[in-house]
Amino acid sequence: MEEIRRPKPSLSDVLPKASSPQSRTPKPAARVEVVEDRPAPSRRSGSSFGKKLFFWLVIIIIIGGPLVFYTSRAFTRVKVTVEQRNVDIVLDETVIAKRIPLTASSTGEIGFQMMTLESTETQAVDASGTEKVAEKARGEIIIYNDFNAEPQQLVINTRFESPAGKIYHLTTPVSVPGQKMVDGKLTPGSVSATVVADAAGESYNSAPTDFKIPGFKGSPRYDKFYARSKTPLAGGFVGERASVAVADRERVSRELESVLKDRLLKEAATSVPPGFILFGEGAFFDFETLAANAASGGTTNLTVKGAFNGIMFDRLELSRYLAGSKIQDLGTSPVSILEPEKLTFDLLSAETFDTKLTQTIRFKLTGPAKVVCIYDEKQLLSDLLGKKRNDYQKIFTQYPSITRATAEFTPPWANQFPDTTDRIAIVDAL
Repeated sequence: MEEIRRPKPSLSDVLPKASSPQSRTPKPAARVEVVEDRPAPSRRSGSSFGKKLFFWLVIIIIIGGPLVFYTSRAFTRVKVTVEQRNVDIVLDETVIAKRIPLTASSTGEIGFQMMTLESTETQAVDASGTEKVAEKARGEIIIYNDFNAEPQQLVINTRFESPAGKIYHLTTPVSVPGQKMVDGKLTPGSVSATVVADAAGESYNSAPTDFKIPGFKGSPRYDKFYARSKTPLAGGFVGERASVAVADRERVSRELESVLKDRLLKEAATSVPPGFILFGEGAFFDFETLAANAASGGTTNLTVKGAFNGIMFDRLELSRYLAGSKIQDLGTSPVSILEPEKLTFDLLSAETFDTKLTQTIRFKLTGPAKVVCIYDEKQLLSDLLGKKRNDYQKIFTQYPSITRATAEFTPPWANQFPDTTDRIAIVDAL
């Protein structure tokens, strides 16, 4: 058998044959981009700008932050709204009060004071008749003490004699001060007083003059005590003069009294001292029709003098006294009754009340009332100064008279109360 020999494969037979150029897939043509001829951005320039921006931002934060903080502190304002504790009570109390100033007495009684006002009103009235009158002259004098440094008491009706020999009497007792040094010179003490003629009649009318005191005659005081007119002595008259008919007099008097009453009530309302209560039912009026003075044209001037006397109480003392028996846990906080004038005031035994002499009164107060507990606003302002925003509620807990309080800050981000009270406003809740 013939052996079939195969030639050995060469290296070219083993390796794959390369493709011919004709068999290759043609590559797409290269894309040509047209680029404008502009300079490329510089990396160094961009980096420098960013660093500068960062630097100034840091400076602004370092300087501006504290500046904004302290500026807001300087202009911070706070409105504090306070709700005070209040209690509704119903009163039906009988109270005893003494004529003592301001505060309650040691026995627990209340003190009262009197307000006194006076006014006059004059109207011309037709004189339809005549009347017989006998009136004494009167006027003001100044009494001098050039005797020693001790005051001299002169009783009512002390006599004063004019150079014409006319006698006039003191209408009230007076104390004449003693001598005193003025600019290194010893000068007499002096006091003003009213005198009235010893008898009626025009003969006692006089221009300003000097007086001696007959009661000191024969003693060293006679030459050292003297008086001089401050006003003319006038009004003395005896005889008939034009007068007003009784019916006209009464009618005009009533009209003038009504005018005076309205005027005095308005004046009293504005004259009540701060912290006092004046009840309308505790007011008394006295009217006096003075002698009608003849005027020209057949008319007479009719004058009415009105006097107002009102009982006043210290508002806080009376409120405290009335609330003490109604509110168990009142503590030591001062209290005030709102609108006390709406209570009914009834003065017991009013018919025997004398505006000058009565020393003790009994009265009833009835009606609903609202008692408000009072806090010390000045102390609260002082306690709030410079405090942190989150701490102010702790301060309010120290005031039992305050049931609720809120604080409104301007600007809203402020976190501390101002250091001065003029930028903290405290208002009461409605």
